[in-house]
Amino acid sequence: MRFTSPYRRAVYVVRPAWKELVAGQVERHVGLRAEFNQGSFDSEKAQREQRWTDEQRREVEKYLLEHNDFGKRIFPPKDEMVSTEELRHYGNVGADTPRCIASYETPEGSEPCGRPVMADTDYCPEHSKVTEAV
Repeated sequence: MRFTSPYRRAVYVVRPAWKELVAGQVERHVGLRAEFNQGSFDSEKAQREQRWTDEQRREVEKYLLEHNDFGKRIFPPKDEMVSTEELRHYGNVGADTPRCIASYETPEGSEPCGRPVMADTDYCPEHSKVTEAV
């Protein structure tokens, strides 16, 4: 799946890379990043270059489609439409899509989640699980 952005070198960290010490050995956990080059990102090309699995590629695509920037700073290329199949889980995600009302507390203040909401709720799938548990 291809995406464009007005920001030529935009980077979206889907899953950060990290290391941990396990039984005296350093274990590396590979992160996932969508790195735009000249304002474009092709997930299939990145999959080949980064040796991602299909599941990792889909995770990156899902992250970008659900990101609050989709429809604002991330777009499908002007010359192609994102297929219904690719968006079936997300609906027609865009600037007018209802967004999750949950927020994250950061040192800089409160940041809205902004992911698309599930049907009949004000929360994204991740936050609806949390609200059900409360």
